[in-house]
Amino acid sequence: MTDKNEIIVVDDGKKKRKTIDAVISDNRFVFAVSLILALTVWFFVSMYASPSVTRTVYDVPVNINYEDSTPANLGLVMFGDTNFKVDVTVSGPQYKVSESALKVSDINVTANTSYVNTAGLAVLDLRATVNDATGDISVLSLSQSNINVYFDTQKSAEFTLVPDILASGDSYAADGYMTDTPVLSISRVLITGAAKELDKIDKVVARASLDSRLTSTTTLDAQIVPVGTDGTRFRYLTLENEEVTVTLPVRKIIDLPVSVNFTSAPADYSSSPISYTVSPSSVSCGVLSKDIDTITALTAGTIDFSEIGAGITRFSFDAAGVSDVMILDDVDEFNVSVNASEMTSNEYEITLTEENTSLINVPEDLRVSPVTGSVFTVRAIGTESDLAALDSSGIYIEANLAGIDLSRGRNTVTAHAVVKSNTSCWIYGTIQIEVEVS
Repeated sequence: MTDKNEIIVVDDGKKKRKTIDAVISDNRFVFAVSLILALTVWFFVSMYASPSVTRTVYDVPVNINYEDSTPANLGLVMFGDTNFKVDVTVSGPQYKVSESALKVSDINVTANTSYVNTAGLAVLDLRATVNDATGDISVLSLSQSNINVYFDTQKSAEFTLVPDILASGDSYAADGYMTDTPVLSISRVLITGAAKELDKIDKVVARASLDSRLTSTTTLDAQIVPVGTDGTRFRYLTLENEEVTVTLPVRKIIDLPVSVNFTSAPADYSSSPISYTVSPSSVSCGVLSKDIDTITALTAGTIDFSEIGAGITRFSFDAAGVSDVMILDDVDEFNVSVNASEMTSNEYEITLTEENTSLINVPEDLRVSPVTGSVFTVRAIGTESDLAALDSSGIYIEANLAGIDLSRGRNTVTAHAVVKSNTSCWIYGTIQIEVEVS
């Protein structure tokens, strides 16, 4: 008979006795039992006896119901920033609303667009729900109950850019210099956005700032800025191209003598031009900074020697035709007198042959030849001694066909007679010759 305070343990068919006191005194056994009991109590309290707790979930994205909505079906588009976030306060059991259990993705915040039926700033009500099938979690509040979203029809229009330079003082250039018309890297810009805003654009400027007065041509970075008729601050517009520069051409103000160029000049006049006068003989000009070292005179125009007769020949050139410098004086035209009073003239008969006729700049797809046998009278200008030494064999015919509309068959073209056997004489006037085109 065994003691009632003993436990009989069977191991490998053998009975062993161990007292209850010995088991209880084993620390490992006591720890395991305590842990199981604690977990059981915690689970029971969390699941069935835990009170509701409150928690705020931050930065929950707002979903705007736009697809197949009232504004979408009316052709209204959302403009501006539509990435809204709100904070949502919820209530529920601790184990369901804890940070580990309830994520931002478990909460849905939507904006109601059902009542948006016209263009303008709309106030959209917000509603929040929680992905919880049991319904134990409830939404208490949102950090804001509505959001503002701008709706309008979308429109595009192209505008001409206008330079707008911000600088102190009335002049961009230093003393003794001047600025020409600003040059933009692009001339037009396409703007897309809310129709109501687009209709209020009066002009679009390329705005740049200038800190100092200039002595050379300068390029500045500029900002494209729509300007409204009533001071409107535009918010819902986008630009096709936002990069633009504005170049300020700077000219130095100097006095330049006036000259003319000569073409088809005899060799004797290649280094010492024929005598001429120009009125006015000098003008005040604006010369681009890059050209200061190369432009020493204003060229009023070009005179072909075939236009110069014996005696004094007068020409006039429109001042508006001068392009390499800017004329600052009040000058409409330049009057030129070419003095060939020491020259005389003589006439010569020329028979057109293939040997004494040259056709230049003939179109590649055509075969062109002179119609020979025609006799022409030409007038040569020169000194008496040089003319005495000149005969018809020293005169040739040249026809420049560049830019002439030729058709198959015979065509009449303008030609020049050229002196090649004498270095001081030239032929005055032009002649008409016939050419055969095939």
